[in-house]
Amino acid sequence: MRVDIDVSFQKQMNLKEIVSDTVREAAEELKDEAKQNAPTRSGELKSSIQITRLSGRSAKVGSKLVYAPVHEFGGTIRPKKGKVMRYQINGRWVTLRGVTIKESRYLRNAAKEVNRRVPRIAERVMKEKGFI
Repeated sequence: MRVDIDVSFQKQMNLKEIVSDTVREAAEELKDEAKQNAPTRSGELKSSIQITRLSGRSAKVGSKLVYAPVHEFGGTIRPKKGKVMRYQINGRWVTLRGVTIKESRYLRNAAKEVNRRVPRIAERVMKEKGFI
């Protein structure tokens, strides 16, 4: 069996641009979805989510905040110095040996959702570029 694919040179050149635009649009959607999913107390984590690296075929979306991974994957925060830490909750001072944060999966859930949309994003980009 033989299959011939005839793609014009111009359309071949547009493939890199289509891939790049699809990655960029998917990264934007991932950033927006992650911000929507992020836990909000002060809003700092939510506002810190951004696209930190974008190349033709890949993008990196996330937060550079030190505590972002703890909120994503869960974990225990322990005092840097001493045995206990003190902070205020609802106007009352509390002394604790550590605080356990449950995983929120704000970024992984967003990635899973956007991953489902990638075929539609790619199709939209190809239509915009006149590829299909």
